[in-house]
This record gives sequence, C-alpha cells and structure tokens, in this order.
Amino acid sequence: MKGTAVEVSAGLEERPKLSGPRSQITRFILGNPLPLLLVIIVIFTIVFRPVFLSWTNFKNTIADASLLGIMGVAMTFIIIARGIDLSISSTMAITCVGVAILHSKLGVPIVYAVVINLVIGIVIGVVIGLLITKISIPPFIASLGAMYSILGVARLWSGAQAVGGLPKGFSQLWLGDFVGIPIPIWIWLLVVVLGLVIERHMTFGKYIYVIGANPKTARYSGVPVHSTYIKMFALSGLLAALSGILSAARFGSGEPLTGRGYEFLVITAVIVGGTSLVGGKGSTKGTILGALIIAFLRTVMSFWGLRIYWQNFAIGLILIVMVWISVLREER
Repeated sequence: MKGTAVEVSAGLEERPKLSGPRSQITRFILGNPLPLLLVIIVIFTIVFRPVFLSWTNFKNTIADASLLGIMGVAMTFIIIARGIDLSISSTMAITCVGVAILHSKLGVPIVYAVVINLVIGIVIGVVIGLLITKISIPPFIASLGAMYSILGVARLWSGAQAVGGLPKGFSQLWLGDFVGIPIPIWIWLLVVVLGLVIERHMTFGKYIYVIGANPKTARYSGVPVHSTYIKMFALSGLLAALSGILSAARFGSGEPLTGRGYEFLVITAVIVGGTSLVGGKGSTKGTILGALIIAFLRTVMSFWGLRIYWQNFAIGLILIVMVWISVLREER
C-alpha cells in the first residue's frame, strides 16, 4: 500500500503543468478578448471598406473617444471604490445648454460662461457625494435621481430646444487642432495625466483603492471615506461638465439632449478597460483602451450600416461578455 501511495504521489508530481503554448494562448485570449476582436474587425473592414483606412477617419474616431475617456477617468475611480455615477449624461446636457444660455441670452463672456459651468459640474458632484455620505443613499440611487432631476432642469432651462448664439471661435475647441491633432484629444491627454498622477502619486488615489478593497476596513483604519467619495464625485461632475462644454463646441449650440446614453457607454468603456465591478481593481490606462475600443467599434458598425439600435445591442452584449470574462478570469 505504501508503495502504491508513493507511486501515485510520484505520478501526480510528474503530471505536466498547464503552461504549454495552448495554455498561454488561452490565457492571452481571456486577458485580451476585445483588443483581439477589435483588430480582427478593423482588418476585415479595411479589406472590404478601404475608405475606413484614412487619417481623417481615425482622427475623428479618437476625438469621439475623448468624451468617453475624459469622463471615464473619474468613473474608473468611482467604480474602483465600489460606486457608480449615472448623472454624468445629465451633467453633460445641463452644461452644454448652460454655456449657450449664459453667453447668448445673458451676455456672459464665453470664457466666464465656461468657468461657471465647470463650477456647476463640481457642485452637482459634491451634492451627490453628500447624499451618499451624509444621508447614506446608495450611489446608484443618488446618481440615478440626480440624472433625472438635472435632465429635467436642462430641458426646462432651454425650453426643450437647442440654444444657439455661440461665437464661431468657440467651435475651434472641438474643430481646431494643434500639430495636426484635434484639441479634444489634447484635452483628453491632459485629463489622463491628471488621472495617472492621482492614481500613482497622491494619497487620494491610494485611499480609493483601499476603499474599493474593503470599505469597512478602510474606515476602521482611519481612511477618510466620506471626503474621498465627495472628491471623486466632484471630479466626475467636473469632467462631465468639461465634456458638455466640448459638446457645445462640437454642435455649435446648447443641445438639451446631449449625452443621452453616455453614462452606459462610459461605464462599458471602464469595464472593458479591466476595472472590476466589485471594486479595488482598475486603472486609468485600462480605461484609455476601453474608450478607444468602444469608439472604434461604433465607427466600424456605422461603416457597415448598422442602425443605432443594433449598435446599442452590440455594446450591451459586449458589457455582458466582459463581465462574464472577468468572472472567468477571477475563477482561474
């Protein structure tokens, strides 16, 4: 019996580990499913739609990704800390409308109108943060309620119509470029640098990861959970307002319906970028990739003539698949 046990033990020890080429390929696919899918789709599209391969198209797609990426920086931090912010689309709408109303109807200089609306975004974020921390309303409910309330105010303020009267030079904030690269992309890069500094070099960023790992432990360890949440949502409001102002420059008017569905696109970009819905894991760098993937997928689907509802279906399916892959990765 002893000999048999030794032989079995030796047999188990000699069994080859799953570290061969197949295992490595499987691990690589599970770790990078969407980038691989995107590369395949883009190559396929270039073959059958050669017009897709142009600098103008790539430049415009990355500019579209900038709105997702800008808001995605703050959303990454919030999701890492086990929160969610659904109000960003409405903050986009009210600031897009607000900059046009302040300038064209109230005569406020455009620079001051921009600054005022950035402050409005911060105030919205602080209010949501206070609802979460002081009244103990869950982030999902607090931001959902804010989303509908702010959207109602935006439509009431604008009369549910586009507000024109923005100066022509203001459109250069979207249409202009520097050394051949559109201004929105430069703004996105600056926001990314801010996100990386917070994430890697600031105590605020370290607190976010500690809270995401275990909120109760973070609180008992002396981490200022409440003030960290307020700062995160203030940053989210600021970046959503910045995106709303860029949208006003893009359309040349204040559009009360700006940002519809952007909250889910941003969340999808963050999840695609590898941020965990259960908190404690994620990065700004991953969200950059997620925003680019979503933007290029939307462009590819447009090139193939897919209607917007099919695009929404595909992006929703992508979100489900990415969460499923995340679960598989955790199990492995």
